[in-house]
Amino acid sequence: ASLGTSRPDAPKRAALQRSTLDELRETLGAQAYAELVTAFVDTAQIRLDSLDSACERGLADRPSLAHALAGVSLNLGAERLAALARALEEACLAGDAPDVAAVQRMRDVLAEIRADLAATLVAA
Repeated sequence: ASLGTSRPDAPKRAALQRSTLDELRETLGAQAYAELVTAFVDTAQIRLDSLDSACERGLADRPSLAHALAGVSLNLGAERLAALARALEEACLAGDAPDVAAVQRMRDVLAEIRADLAATLVAA
């Protein structure tokens, strides 16, 4: 399966939805927002590490790990990461072989997110 791949001519979506971030910052305030985004990056990294390990070993908890990553990603407006995680979840549920490359694509998107969030914290 070609999880998370896009057509060469398709426009690249932003790693984060700015409107979601702006709404969170306005609702929570600067301090709580900073704590939230830091917790998100830490949690997403832990979930990705667990998912990577599960894919390498072919463990049965791959779909639930991918689902959890998708959920936490959507809460922060990280729609690309959520879409990749959902695609991996669906592939796992369909019985496709573990896709370590899909996890790497998610790591790449998380790196973009980390950089974007760092910029939003400086701007806050």
